[in-house]
Amino acid sequence: MRGDLGMKIAIVRGVPETFSAALRQREPPTPIDVPRARAQHRRYVEALRSLVDRVIEIPPDDRFPDCCFVEDTAVVVGDRGVVTRPGAPSRRGEEEAVAEVLAALGTTCLRMPEGATLDGGDVLFTGRELFVGRSRRTNDRGIAFLAEAFPEFPVHPIDLPGGLHLKSVVTRIDERRFALYRGAAEIFGGIERVNPEYRAIPIPDAAAANCLVIGGTILHLAPYPESSSVFTSLGLQSLPLEMSELTKADGGLTCLSILLGSPHAASTLHSALHLLHYEGFGGGRQ
Repeated sequence: MRGDLGMKIAIVRGVPETFSAALRQREPPTPIDVPRARAQHRRYVEALRSLVDRVIEIPPDDRFPDCCFVEDTAVVVGDRGVVTRPGAPSRRGEEEAVAEVLAALGTTCLRMPEGATLDGGDVLFTGRELFVGRSRRTNDRGIAFLAEAFPEFPVHPIDLPGGLHLKSVVTRIDERRFALYRGAAEIFGGIERVNPEYRAIPIPDAAAANCLVIGGTILHLAPYPESSSVFTSLGLQSLPLEMSELTKADGGLTCLSILLGSPHAASTLHSALHLLHYEGFGGGRQ
């Protein structure tokens, strides 16, 4: 999850050899093709490079098949963050490498305590408040800890009747518009009650509702022709990406990065990348 201020930096993590064992709600019609997943991930990273100032790549860790879904490991707003305690026990440990990168970048981070669970994919930051999905992966203690970490932003829990994460069905487009899977109107009702000015843009395909807006560009899943026609009508530059192998593991576009924007990011970036290089992260490619 991200907050946008100033210079934009993206943190990503590679696809591990063990990705075929990633968690998923149901088995896909065909097995995950790991080399193809890596190729699709590379195209995603290339797209980010064209839209942000720097991309920092953390190498994959084969102990964690889901580690490329880096969004779930941290919630960052401005120069402060929360290192999460992922809801799935098999994912606990992924957050350590991300925490080291955030610390090197000068982000002040709090660590989520034992008993609290939260996945970053359940956190929707609007710039005014935080909506948090109460889900199989995010519990009340995790939501309460997030509220304590960001006291200046109201935190509103949203109950999820099914699915994986809040942002599996709704993502922010701009200050007022949200991409919403048209089958999830009940979930958006909880958002509308907080601010009636918020407007849902119905997306026909469930997988396509998870989109990523950076500046004036919207990244969205391809092919999904009906949903793509909605995205191209929004007044933004449309950038479709084919991510078939990553979606087999319930992954979306926001899942694959943490976007940072911080007033002090530019001044700390060079020293941070130097530090990360010598600590074995491979540095940030520039």
